[in-house]
Amino acid sequence: MRPHFWADTSEAQCVWGLDLRNVETEFTLVGVNSALDEFPGLAAQKRTESEVLATEYGRHLARSLVL
Repeated sequence: MRPHFWADTSEAQCVWGLDLRNVETEFTLVGVNSALDEFPGLAAQKRTESEVLATEYGRHLARSLVL
């Protein structure tokens, strides 16, 4: 399952016309919440997937600003 994302309909979009997208990552409390400490591999995978998706969104935003 890919990380969750949602489009931002806040002031950034309404006022500035920016197409902002946010990425939410699951299992971010591994190492903090002992109930989740048995999932370090899954947490690392989710973080990597989220970073890739965030990079894609950042590039999309950068291209929209340049054009």
